[in-house]
Amino acid sequence: MKQLESRRSRAYPRDTVRSAGSAGERDRENNREKGIAMVVWAVRAAVSTVTLNPDPGNLPGGSVLQKLTDGLGGWALIFALVGLVIGAAAWALGAHSQNYHQSFNGRRTVLVSGLAALLIGAAPAIVNFFYHAGQGVH
Repeated sequence: MKQLESRRSRAYPRDTVRSAGSAGERDRENNREKGIAMVVWAVRAAVSTVTLNPDPGNLPGGSVLQKLTDGLGGWALIFALVGLVIGAAAWALGAHSQNYHQSFNGRRTVLVSGLAALLIGAAPAIVNFFYHAGQGVH
C-alpha cells in the first residue's frame, strides 16, 4: 500500500499540479474582483441619484387620504377614551367589592387605554423622527 502511495506521489507531485493552475486561478480571482468592483460602483451611482420628497398633494386623492388618516386617529382616540372610562369603572367596582381580579383588569385597561392615547398623539412625531433620522444617513 505504501509503495503505491509513494509511486503516485512521485508521478504527480502536488506542488506541480498547484503551480500549473495558479495562473488561471489568479486571472479568475482578478476578474471576480473587477466584477464586484463594477457592481459596487453601479449600486453607489444608482443610490446617489435617487431622491425622495414625500408630499401627499402630489398624488390624486392625497387630501382624501390625509382626511381619512385624521378621522381614523379621531376614532382611535374616542375608543381609547371609552376604554379608559370602562377600565376606571371596573377598577373602582373591583376595589369596592374586594374583587382583586376585576380591580386588576380595570387597572390594566386604564393603563393600556392611556398608552394607546399617548401613542396615537405621538404617532406623527414618531414617524417624523424616524423619517428625519433616515434622511441623515448617507
